Amino acid sequence: MDLFLVQLAVVLVCIAIGGKIGGIGLGAAGGMGLFILSFLFHLEPDSPPVSVMLIIISVITCITILQAAGGLDLLVSLAERMLRTRPNAITFLGPFVCYIFTIMCGTSYIAFSVYPVIAEIATDARVRPERAMSMSVIAANMALVASPISAVVVGMLAKAVSLNISLLDILLITVPGTMLGCLAGCLFVYKKGAELSEDDEFIRRQQAGEFDLTTLSAAKIGNLTRAKIGLAIFAIGVFLIVILSSVKEMRPMWHGETMSVSTTLQILMLTTASLIMIFCRIAPEKLHEGSTFKSGLIGVVGIFWFIVDDRNIFR
Repeated sequence: MDLFLVQLAVVLVCIAIGGKIGGIGLGAAGGMGLFILSFLFHLEPDSPPVSVMLIIISVITCITILQAAGGLDLLVSLAERMLRTRPNAITFLGPFVCYIFTIMCGTSYIAFSVYPVIAEIATDARVRPERAMSMSVIAANMALVASPISAVVVGMLAKAVSLNISLLDILLITVPGTMLGCLAGCLFVYKKGAELSEDDEFIRRQQAGEFDLTTLSAAKIGNLTRAKIGLAIFAIGVFLIVILSSVKEMRPMWHGETMSVSTTLQILMLTTASLIMIFCRIAPEKLHEGSTFKSGLIGVVGIFWFIVDDRNIFR
């Protein structure tokens, strides 16, 4: 028991160090923890989560190309337009938008582009920004288990393949469950804290000129038609993933074994990315301008070190 606590402390300390550094620092600090556990405690590492890493890379590649086509800017523009129609309901609409974005794209990084808009609209409507912001972050992360193209869902599906569980079976549970959870969270924070009009500190900062509301410029869409085409192709790709992952008979078979869901997702995501490049005629130099791919690679590095066999630690 004492040895278990020491090993657990090593893991927690490395996570704390990596979390403080942020970004790829989490993966680097995790590597240090892996070194300590394997070389000093002689715990046998398990295989790296290659399938999960390849899923993240393929999805991020597709989203990066969609961003180059203007599809993400179009999504943000539509979201901003919807949020500004009902600014007083930002505590509910903000998390809802982040939830939908994450389900569509399979990664919570996509919600980063919406957070500044939510904060601005909430402050302008004199609604405490932390209400909408806190639940938006939570909703984006909860949506990961409800997205058909997230590594979390596909990884779970791969583990449950022997139980004859399809992707649709998982989504029928996770989508309603996470939606109700997000709604409950929004209701919980709806009146949390004093209203800005009654907040003494906020009033003092306004009177002292310390508060300055910056209005964000609307997302610029270079070619609206190209953005719509890219977004439509991406939506069709996601739809095909749901269908092929749910219906085993539609996937190819070799030597009595059907293609795995993770491989199917990777192939379809890269195919979708190729079609977006072809039909939207994206210039090669634009593929390196987006920040989505860099953020996704940071996520890959972050999970790379989780390869210690948990059966050795928790036995």
